[in-house]
Amino acid sequence: MDQNAKIIAKIVRPNGEPLPEGTQVTVFDEDWFTDDNMGTTKLSEHGKLELLFHMSAMRGIDSLFETKPDLYVVVDSGEFAGYRSTTIDQVEILREDPVTGFTYATRDLGSITVYPTE
Repeated sequence: MDQNAKIIAKIVRPNGEPLPEGTQVTVFDEDWFTDDNMGTTKLSEHGKLELLFHMSAMRGIDSLFETKPDLYVVVDSGEFAGYRSTTIDQVEILREDPVTGFTYATRDLGSITVYPTE
């Protein structure tokens, strides 16, 4: 499982509008004791997040054999700094095509809404 993977998503505010281009976000894998930092990136046009990471990033001391991370997004910069998404449980990053048998390591998570935290 030592390979690179990619997640894609559209990061939106509660009203459904995308966050501005250039907004910095960090993606985390939620675990029992310590959440794993999957990586930080800046959003492109229309709130698009593309994050390339090494699969080992989701394996911390409390999740050595994890293959399906529980992901959430935190906004690091701009007027929405501090906003956070809910956790997306058990994201299947590696998926096998039932026809070809090839394994793909790119996952489009669709729209992810971030909310203000208190």
